[in-house]
Amino acid sequence: MGNSNSSSLQQETPKRYKTTEKVSVCRTETTTGSHRFEIHNYSLTKGGGHEKYILSKIFCVGGYDWAVRVYLDGARKEDSEYLSVYLQFESKSGEAKTDFSISLLELTTGKTVLKKKSATTTTFNSTKSVSGFSQFLKRDIFEASNCLKEDFFTIICQVTVIKEPHTYITKFPAASAPINTYYEIGHDLLLSETGADITCEAEGECFPAHKCILALRSPVFNAQLFGAMKDEKQDKIKISDVRAPIFKAMLFFIYTGLLPDHHY
Repeated sequence: MGNSNSSSLQQETPKRYKTTEKVSVCRTETTTGSHRFEIHNYSLTKGGGHEKYILSKIFCVGGYDWAVRVYLDGARKEDSEYLSVYLQFESKSGEAKTDFSISLLELTTGKTVLKKKSATTTTFNSTKSVSGFSQFLKRDIFEASNCLKEDFFTIICQVTVIKEPHTYITKFPAASAPINTYYEIGHDLLLSETGADITCEAEGECFPAHKCILALRSPVFNAQLFGAMKDEKQDKIKISDVRAPIFKAMLFFIYTGLLPDHHY
């Protein structure tokens, strides 16, 4: 079996190429942190009136400074029967878009209770530096609860800073076509004709091939080569009603899983 068809098959080998797909991605990132504000000697601190408040130490979340502001006698006259609790923006510049929540610590269980969340996303800046709950909890209910023990209670403030959406370009890894093991092996077998044990003839043109590959890829060839009517001595198959160029392309597909560049 010669190599008369090797050059023509080589010409039909698909070009190897690489494609890189670029994708635009928009991502909004957030940073979340919490602060625990412990207030001791409650009975000595309350009673200062609604203009008086206590302030936690400054803490940082998302690159901004914050503090918790607490009015033990209410922030306004109409809030005098309530605890008023606020988140305060302490950064000197910038603008922070946030979601936040404020809750009390239940001292007997160590769990947070009465968690109140901001109804909408709040933007803090030099103009709007405080936001929270003027009527956080009625003082008589608070004083009778397990949140106040031995003249001590704890406020938990959680802050989520929402950063501006960031759009960037990413790339999918370059895809090679048709460079793969299946293609390489099938292509080399077809071109080299190494181990070819059958010849397919179409319109008088002969194409060396391998029985096992033909049978594996085609039920028709499988029945003809390994079925009940197989001929042990058969070394040639005549292909009728198929033009030689068409069969050549079909044979290339059987071996590589790809179609050649040329169309017939």
